[in-house]
Amino acid sequence: MSLTQIILKPFINPFEDVKIESPFWKGGIYGLIILIILIAGVVGYHFRTGINPILMAFAWMVSTLFTFPLIATLVKWFHLKLISALPRSFSYGLVTAIITYSSFRYFRSHLPNTFFDFDSIIYLQIGGIIYFIFNVVLLGCIWYLIDRSFTKEKQRRLSILTICLILVADIYGTYWLASEGSAFKPVNTTIYGRKIVKNNEIEDPSKPGTYKYDCFTYGSSTDSKRKEFSEVRFTTPTVDASILLPEWKGDKAKWRKRYWGFGVKEFPLNSRVWFPKGDGSFPLILIVHGNHSMEYHSDPGYAYLGEQLASRGFITASIDENFINGTWSGDFRGKEMPARAWVIA
Repeated sequence: MSLTQIILKPFINPFEDVKIESPFWKGGIYGLIILIILIAGVVGYHFRTGINPILMAFAWMVSTLFTFPLIATLVKWFHLKLISALPRSFSYGLVTAIITYSSFRYFRSHLPNTFFDFDSIIYLQIGGIIYFIFNVVLLGCIWYLIDRSFTKEKQRRLSILTICLILVADIYGTYWLASEGSAFKPVNTTIYGRKIVKNNEIEDPSKPGTYKYDCFTYGSSTDSKRKEFSEVRFTTPTVDASILLPEWKGDKAKWRKRYWGFGVKEFPLNSRVWFPKGDGSFPLILIVHGNHSMEYHSDPGYAYLGEQLASRGFITASIDENFINGTWSGDFRGKEMPARAWVIA
């Protein structure tokens, strides 16, 4: 039995009484399988575990290749009546592909631009369904043209036109998704509080101050993921946070250490600092990022604030605690707060 027969068995072989009346539906099944495996490869590539991303992409594609027919068997068992108008084998394949695709968002796979971010779920699902429909029709039309024994001239012309339209939509959609987008139009703040500012002669806080400033990083040089904390001006010791964070154990500890290269007993003390040049004592401001996905580092995003404060005479430090943040292998759900405060101190 060939690999293709093994993959298609849950869709076709159990229903020997079902006759696929058109090559369109057969092409659609192949299209579903190819699309979901390719998407699994993209998801796997961005599934940050510390393992080579190409190997992760391959692992996801292989696992999807074998789990796809298993899910299809479950879908078949429920015998979905709502799509009974379609050929049964295609119905199971379509629903299985959508279920498999939808399940990807429950893994913190960190596709570019927070593709699976909560605010994008609705657009992801609607766009994903449209994408599936378009490309299933595309593969169906291609298969329709390949099987010349079934193709009629009128249907042939319609199939070619459909293929061209979908290819244009795919190319434009891919370009749109890959583009950086357009910048939002700045809000006109001059219309708010103009009289108050003028009457009280309040200085515009958005303008830089009079101090020149510099920036440097310090760190423990153990973070293999962050070059800026390996090539530092000042080297700091690592600290043991195991007493404050006993939840760092099991799979959470295993995968975090694989990704970062250190465990709870070797937390680095990393930060980027902006400081004013000149004599005098300057106040110190500490900034710590929130609990976003640990693979995406937001501490550099405070540069604008650090530069502004330093130009006004404040030493500003943006502290790195990304290694305590949530990830696909688990979140500490607030129990890491004592460790966060302790690292700052």
